[in-house]
Amino acid sequence: MTASHLANQNYNPPRFKWTKRIALLSLVVVLVVVGLVIVATSVAQRRLDALVASYRAAGEPVYVEDFNKHKDIANDKNAAMYYQQAERAYVEPGGNFSKYDINDLQRAMVKGMYERFAPEVDQFIEANGATIALIQKGAQCDDVEWAHFYSRPLFNGMLSKLSAPRNHAKLLAIAAERTHLDRRDGEAVDLLILERRLSRDRSAGPACLMRHMVTLSVASLNCETIEHIAHELTVSTDAKSQSSDGASREQIQALMDVLLDETDSTSSLSRAIVTERAALIDAIDFLSKGKAVGWRVGAYPRGLTWFLKPLLFENSRESALYLSQQKSAAELDTYPQVVAKFPYDQGQFGGARAILPAYFLMPSFHRGITLDFKSRAQRRMAAIALAIRLFEVDRGRRPEKLDELQPEYLAAIPRDPFAHGDNPIRYLPDAAPPLLYSVNVDGVDDGGAYKLRADGSVDWDELDLVFFLDGNRPWSHD
Repeated sequence: MTASHLANQNYNPPRFKWTKRIALLSLVVVLVVVGLVIVATSVAQRRLDALVASYRAAGEPVYVEDFNKHKDIANDKNAAMYYQQAERAYVEPGGNFSKYDINDLQRAMVKGMYERFAPEVDQFIEANGATIALIQKGAQCDDVEWAHFYSRPLFNGMLSKLSAPRNHAKLLAIAAERTHLDRRDGEAVDLLILERRLSRDRSAGPACLMRHMVTLSVASLNCETIEHIAHELTVSTDAKSQSSDGASREQIQALMDVLLDETDSTSSLSRAIVTERAALIDAIDFLSKGKAVGWRVGAYPRGLTWFLKPLLFENSRESALYLSQQKSAAELDTYPQVVAKFPYDQGQFGGARAILPAYFLMPSFHRGITLDFKSRAQRRMAAIALAIRLFEVDRGRRPEKLDELQPEYLAAIPRDPFAHGDNPIRYLPDAAPPLLYSVNVDGVDDGGAYKLRADGSVDWDELDLVFFLDGNRPWSHD
């Protein structure tokens, strides 16, 4: 072989040399990226695992098996068994061919329009005698265990049977209004107490933010009924026994006590946040393995999922920390404390983070906490209204100031959860109409002013949050 042939064989054009260099450099870059992803995934996974371990060490459930731990209660001692039987016994108003539903009947009663709907209301209550009896049996039980079985993904099993507690609460509200019209106020007050206990026992069931909102709606129904009838409740002359002339003072005091007992509501919201936090961690774990989260979020492409794992794990940890903050906020005593400690950041998961799963999966806890504080204000005003009624029955007049209710009717005047400082619910006995009011979300005292919506109903998001002591709240025109 000639020297020229050897030279030609050993000759590498510059372009070929650069191709090899680029290929080598690309391989190095790929290896570095793969290594960085592996390291980042490991670090993010360890950080998330440490956070999850801290929750479980504190007794807060995270995994499915943590939720599927149930108390062993005999069926005849378990309130949930009776409530579930009540669900099956419940009869819709007028059957399938009625032109009115339960919402129409309940709204008619608080508007004072019983005469227009009398046949439907009476038939509905009569048809649900067994339902009410079962709810009464449930409320008499000392313990409740719903024994809800969770499976993965957690999100898929959180929204079942939301209509039953609402329907039962509306049934009891309608029945309370109806018995009040017959001047059987002892029975009416018992039904209102029953409604509050139903709400308490329902809040002990499977938790999520939507279920807690249902608990708040039940509490709101209870307060609406009290607002409508408290000013004309007949009170028995016997302190302990109801009679033909009204409810006993002991009954009314029991209703005031359950209104002012906020432990069930606070616990319900805290448990809801813990469950939503666990569901979000579970959902992101599904996505990190290339799986879809039920109907909520589809799976990422398999190749992309591997590269996204560090971001997914960190997004899960960051979201869990945020929800832990919301849990702490929900447990504070006043709304100004919430705003001061955990200011609402609407962009918390916006911007570039909007492509991450927490943006799609996380409900609005800020709104949920706000509604929870509104419910506290409502219940406190309802309790004060009942105390005012007792005072009025005894003295022939309403108190000039709420301080006159202490200590005979109220141990202390309930505080306004939206007010800065330790300020009580406000009272306007000489206004037209007479009012109790909270300063509402903005913390500004508007002097009991309220705004009507276009349909004629009171807008409880504007100005002050008001309670009408003469039962004459404006409702929608429909």
